[in-house]
Amino acid sequence: MEKAMLASIRTPYKFRNVNIGPVVGDEDCKIWTLSLNETSEATPLVLLHGFGSGLALWSLNLDDLATNRPVHAIDILGFAGSSRPKFSTTFEQVEEEFILSIEAWRNVMEIHKFIPVGHSFGGFLCTLYSIRFPTAVEHLILADPWGFKERPDHPTKALNLPPALIILLKIFVPFNFTPFWALRFFGRITPTFIQFFRQDLIKNFVPEVKDASRILSNYIFQCNARTPTGESAFNCLMSSFGWAKKPLNQRIHELDHEIPLTIIYGTNSWIDHASAEEIHANRCGAFVDTHLVAECGHHVYTENRPVFNKIVLQACVNTKSKLFFDEILIESPCCSNEDLP
Repeated sequence: MEKAMLASIRTPYKFRNVNIGPVVGDEDCKIWTLSLNETSEATPLVLLHGFGSGLALWSLNLDDLATNRPVHAIDILGFAGSSRPKFSTTFEQVEEEFILSIEAWRNVMEIHKFIPVGHSFGGFLCTLYSIRFPTAVEHLILADPWGFKERPDHPTKALNLPPALIILLKIFVPFNFTPFWALRFFGRITPTFIQFFRQDLIKNFVPEVKDASRILSNYIFQCNARTPTGESAFNCLMSSFGWAKKPLNQRIHELDHEIPLTIIYGTNSWIDHASAEEIHANRCGAFVDTHLVAECGHHVYTENRPVFNKIVLQACVNTKSKLFFDEILIESPCCSNEDLP
């Protein structure tokens, strides 16, 4: 299913299973990696997917992003095609294990500096990594990032999610489960449920992915059918499904001020983009560029690909070696390519 998701890519690419050693547990861990345009000497982009997903969801962005620079998309350790080691049981240890897995991958790949691009949970991990290893990061790019705001008193009411998903969260979250538990419970009939509940995501891959409803629903099922060690690790990090135990708004001030930060939100997402104001306040004097992409939800990178790609490519120009000024943008509405600088 992964190859079917990637069938529309024009740029030559290759897969590798990068052995990062026993970063988590006693056995070697491997990171499933997709690479494009590796001969370019430009700073590479490294793409980290969101929770319960995999690298193939970036498929429609890859050609544009890899036009003039290397691009690597990885399956986060514990998810999709990467190894499924048993993570620790405290959120501090789990954060450290995820961070060290990314750093070990970078060292094996012999990448000096890179530009991390993280969606949702991937954005959370990219931020943690950038705080811990600032000299390896040229520019931090976050797409509708999870884990920034503090948990409200009534968490499910604060989520802008479909009613059916709210019901699932109310059932599973009190037992420290995520909705993906249900995918494994129902087994092979699960893709049928995904086709019904995730038309909002599937429609973004039409017509580029042939038979997108079947291909994407089966791909999501395959990403989550194996032993859910990454999912269990995520449970250690979350305080209810939509919030982190230790929100990043409490820690974003620790990010090196020389690292430029670009954040891209969908205006209709369940992620609260009001976090941007707190991020700006906590990074006073640093480069922060925030974009609200109109009429897009959580998967902003697929819902308006031309605008998302152009924002990312522009951010690649604004590296910390080229920025000699402060720029604070609370809102940059991006409804078309012409709206961007």
